Amino acid sequence: MVHRFGTRLAMALTKGLVELMSGQVIIGSLPKRGSLLFLTVPVRVLSYEDFLRLQDKHAESMKRSLPPSRELKILIVDDNPFNRNITQKLVSSLGHSATTATDGVESVNVCEKDHFDLIFMDLAMPRMDGYHAARAIRQGPNSSAIIVALTASTESETSARCHEAGMDGCISKPVSRSLLNNTITAYKGRFSTST
Repeated sequence: MVHRFGTRLAMALTKGLVELMSGQVIIGSLPKRGSLLFLTVPVRVLSYEDFLRLQDKHAESMKRSLPPSRELKILIVDDNPFNRNITQKLVSSLGHSATTATDGVESVNVCEKDHFDLIFMDLAMPRMDGYHAARAIRQGPNSSAIIVALTASTESETSARCHEAGMDGCISKPVSRSLLNNTITAYKGRFSTST
């Protein structure tokens, strides 16, 4: 009886959500064979430029709602241009300065020329991976920067390898605004108070 109630409730919720999106639910059933559920929802495919414009608009409105705090200098290292661009926009929407690098070699070069409070480092990149880049950065002027790995890996040893390479933490892709904000907040006490 509980199973039937749960199924009915789930179907009612599904139907309600789909109808809120101007969609339709079609259900077909055959005794002892099972049921088929079809959902149709009208969607508009956005161009990449439209998506970025919406991100900018959202970022501006979110920036206005945030309490004032010290702007951090954050380096985003990712070989994937889409991931790099989204992460940069999300970091900027949190009120921080975001610089990007396309791989480990570029990140090390950028770190030789500028100071960063925090570095979000992809792990799997051409030329130099995130592990080697973190080790090299720890030997230069940004040795005290917080380095947090960005990874799609779910393997338990990834976190240990990040720690061995001198990274401070590891977060999973895809990133979200709240995940980045929580990560920045978690390390807040380690950032210097000067700009």
